[in-house]
Amino acid sequence: MSNARNLANLLGTGTQITTADIAGGAFQANKNLIINGAMQVAQRGTSVTGYTDGSGQTYVADRWKIQEYGTPAAQYTITQNDIASENIPFSKSLKFACTATETSSSYLFRTRYDIEGQDCQILQYGTSDAKDVTLSFWVKSNLTGVISGFVYNYTTNTIIGWEASITSADTWERKTVTIPPDSNTVFDDNTTGLSMAFTFSADSSWGSSWSTTSWQTYISSNHNSPSNINLGSSTSNYLELTGIQLEVGDTATPFEHRSYADELARCQRYYTEVTPQMVHAYSTTNVSGKLSYPVTMRATPTGTFKSGTAFVDPIAGASIFPSSINTTVYEYGLNDSLMISRNYSGLTANKPYWVVTTSMIFGMDAEL
Repeated sequence: MSNARNLANLLGTGTQITTADIAGGAFQANKNLIINGAMQVAQRGTSVTGYTDGSGQTYVADRWKIQEYGTPAAQYTITQNDIASENIPFSKSLKFACTATETSSSYLFRTRYDIEGQDCQILQYGTSDAKDVTLSFWVKSNLTGVISGFVYNYTTNTIIGWEASITSADTWERKTVTIPPDSNTVFDDNTTGLSMAFTFSADSSWGSSWSTTSWQTYISSNHNSPSNINLGSSTSNYLELTGIQLEVGDTATPFEHRSYADELARCQRYYTEVTPQMVHAYSTTNVSGKLSYPVTMRATPTGTFKSGTAFVDPIAGASIFPSSINTTVYEYGLNDSLMISRNYSGLTANKPYWVVTTSMIFGMDAEL
């Protein structure tokens, strides 16, 4: 019995795995161009309630931008949902639940994922060897009908749509769709190369130039299928996504399950939360400290103070608080930054202070 057949039997599929399967990447590591496709990592928080924003974006699961455009009236609760007890090989999903219906005539609600340009080179876009990519994902919703999205090439401002059909309400279904290659190249750097998105609701103006068969120059009217479901049509509506994979080739292969530690480290390239371990009082009222990142970040991050104020005197053991919060991050590298916190009293100049364990949390953002 061949090694390929032995492997098939171990996997319990009863299907013979050929040399071509292995050479084609079906069982290779790092085949999934998507990070956190199983929605395991949510560093910023596990829920957003009443989300409606006509111009901005937010995150629940890391790397998955949640976006609304136009003048939307619908509101949504978005959560990292626990699905460990459900009969699919995932423990988390990203769930969107409508809490106020859409009454506006101008709206678009979606989640979008951006892929770094230097991670797109395997697709060989712009060459005669350009590759198909296959998107696969698990979806569950009370709605049935078309769910759509797109792949967008930032380098050349070109876009192509995709569609899949939800056929059974309140049931997890796996969907696959193959997307033909773009004849144009993509960036080979640390900026956005490709984006892909899932649309949950949109007014008709976003889909009047829709195409799933050819790449087009990007315009606002080729974002989603005119037949797309409308998640905002009822407060009974919900939709969940997980197991999202984008891989080279015209065939969907089993989802690449990575360890939580691996996925977290990949996510931390784009966003991480850090705390200085010790600070230095450079005056009787101000301290400075080093913020070290767990991984090298994609680009120099933007630092935002999130919470915490107290330090502990390493000798006396007393906590010291500021009269008001005035904390600044000075970004100067891909691996660390300097933070300064002001308005303290009772500090001893040139003395070190411990940071209270739950204090001085900074969000460092290098997202695409």
